[in-house]
Amino acid sequence: MTATTPEESPKPFKPFWLVLFVFILCLALSFLPRNFHFLGVEWKQINIISDFQKEAIAKDSMPVNLDSLAEVIAKASDTIQFDGTPLLNFGKGKDLKDISHFVNALHHSKKKKGKTRIAWFGDSMVEGDLFVEEWRKRMQDTFGGHGVGWVPIVSVVENFRLTIRTQHSEDWQHHTILNKETSHLALGVGGEAFIPAEGSWVKYTAVNRPHLDYFEEAYVLVYAPQGGFNLQVSVGDSILNIPVEAKSTLQKVKLFSGAHCKQTKIVVQHLTAETWIYGVSFESQNGVFIDNMGLRGSTGLFLANINPTSLNTDWVTEHPYDLIVLEYGLNVMKKDAKNYSWFLKSFDKTIQRLQALYPDATIVLLGVGDRSEKVDGNYVTMPMLTQFIQYQQQMAVAHQLFFWSIYNAMGGDGSMQKWAFQKPSLANKDFTHINARGGQVLGDKLFDACLFEFNRQRKRIPNE
Repeated sequence: MTATTPEESPKPFKPFWLVLFVFILCLALSFLPRNFHFLGVEWKQINIISDFQKEAIAKDSMPVNLDSLAEVIAKASDTIQFDGTPLLNFGKGKDLKDISHFVNALHHSKKKKGKTRIAWFGDSMVEGDLFVEEWRKRMQDTFGGHGVGWVPIVSVVENFRLTIRTQHSEDWQHHTILNKETSHLALGVGGEAFIPAEGSWVKYTAVNRPHLDYFEEAYVLVYAPQGGFNLQVSVGDSILNIPVEAKSTLQKVKLFSGAHCKQTKIVVQHLTAETWIYGVSFESQNGVFIDNMGLRGSTGLFLANINPTSLNTDWVTEHPYDLIVLEYGLNVMKKDAKNYSWFLKSFDKTIQRLQALYPDATIVLLGVGDRSEKVDGNYVTMPMLTQFIQYQQQMAVAHQLFFWSIYNAMGGDGSMQKWAFQKPSLANKDFTHINARGGQVLGDKLFDACLFEFNRQRKRIPNE
């Protein structure tokens, strides 16, 4: 047998170095983003420091005194005996100026003595009139009104919107605030505008749904500073020719009233200069009208860029709002984001701009709904979602707004997963967006909260 020299002897195995290597590897994997791919392989996050990170996230990303916020929320809730998700009034003390205008407008509408206008600024949560449709129906059931409100000329959701049917020629130029190349143009409050060519047309058809099954009266919002034109309007079997004069201010042109037609077609004729058309509003003589101004992909920050120019102040005069709903957050929430203070600062400007334009309007800020992401094979609520809602609550407190939580109305933590998997489902399998059934559930819950608050405040606000 040949003897082994000391140099040839195998080195003793040292478990310490193996444990250290595994620890360093797991530590490195803790900092990988979710869904990380390298060399064609998905590397899953193994977060061995998650307990420490959660505390750091909450501390670093919440420049709000959570104890004070909880106290304000408790104070806003303590007098509300409501079996549901309430509208929380973060107004200062007992000063009810921030809601009396809206409550009295609803009261007059119910007595058929006027119109109540509501603007819903939002994102893809309400595209196709999801959520808004049921809320509008319930509001019009109670306070009156016939008509879908403001409708754009061209929309990415026109083929699946169920509250009105839209057809149009293909020669309209569609400009939106989300396009940086055209965001400086005269887009108006809604963030959209449409430029017609000679002969451009749009056709609207009523649908077989409550309060939407015929057109009673309609208006078009127009800006024609350099030259007039003509609108040929088909109302049932009648054809109307409506001249529109050149004017340096926004015009709200009545197309027809007192009608009972199922369809109307509008043709632009005799153009003499570039003209801006912002949409058509379908209304009745009295009642509640809700303008769904949701824009897919929007964060709501564009509203801060609405300058109080003559065009927009004219919009406020010609088409005023008694209530403004702000529903944003889907396009702000991102996986692995740990700080949303930038959104807090930017959206603060949005609220200030709207309050400056609409000083009499009540503003309701909607807290974002639940949203899930996949972690280790399971769908869970995004880690920062509840902190993001606290940001929104802080904004509502700072600006004395009303606040309503979609997240709570859905059922809180893990509700999006439940909504998506239940039969029949209430949400899509992207675990971000509700579907039509979910929109109906939320619309009913928001209406119940609004009706409760209306009845509560009517006892405390003198008639106007």
